[in-house]
Amino acid sequence: MKKNLFLLALIIICFSVVEVSIAQDNEVNEEISQLQIACENGDAYQCALLGMKYSEGKGVPQNDRRAVFYLLKACEGGEANACVVFASMFALGRGVRQDDGKAASLYEKGCNLGAAGGCAALAQMYLSGIGVEKNEAKALKFSKIACEGGNPEGCTLLGEMYAEGIGINVDYVAAARYLKKGCEGGNRRGCLLLGGLYFTGGQGVSKDNTLAARYLMKACEAGDGQGCTFAGSLYFKGLGVPRDKEMALKLFKKGCNNGYQEGCDLYRKIITKK
Repeated sequence: MKKNLFLLALIIICFSVVEVSIAQDNEVNEEISQLQIACENGDAYQCALLGMKYSEGKGVPQNDRRAVFYLLKACEGGEANACVVFASMFALGRGVRQDDGKAASLYEKGCNLGAAGGCAALAQMYLSGIGVEKNEAKALKFSKIACEGGNPEGCTLLGEMYAEGIGINVDYVAAARYLKKGCEGGNRRGCLLLGGLYFTGGQGVSKDNTLAARYLMKACEAGDGQGCTFAGSLYFKGLGVPRDKEMALKLFKKGCNNGYQEGCDLYRKIITKK
């Protein structure tokens, strides 16, 4: 009898799970249906949401062609971020034939509509000469717009241009300011470059190993292998942080695991000497 009751309980639980699953599927289908109706009625924002869902496979099977269809409608309707995502589809050749020139024009449209990410991507294209004729002045212009719009990648690129004198005179103070904005905004390259700037110092930026270690560790914590390896070197030598060879070893290994070959080399060198 107890065995039968146990089996009955299992059956009830299984049916409950199935019912919940069906209910959730119905809710998702209803949501997609409502988005499609709104999009067809000219709501560009809802088209953008649909495009993102198909692009990422959230609530619907991932489908690049459908993503492109809805992102195009959204971009034509003035949705800035949709233009940026649509541009990335051309840059990567997802759902469309790969076309850097088309990507650049869409990034510019998104930028002009107010999407700072589009400005940052366009700045990078002008800097590298991909999809557009290389133009350092325009790279500087669009990276400034991106940074002012709160895009951390734009701030990092702008800081890097000031640090290296690309399209403008070298200015370490300005470089540090923009790299800090990029880093604090979550761009790990900004943290890496800022750490390197404080390590070398010069031209109005005081050499500061403590700050160098702090920002290199931020880069490392965000998954930057080079940042981990450089931070490990500071711990190994006791520069700006207490000398700690075990910590250095951990950081070299982390740098290696994050794809930075020098981290692998240093880790093996220390292990071999133990």
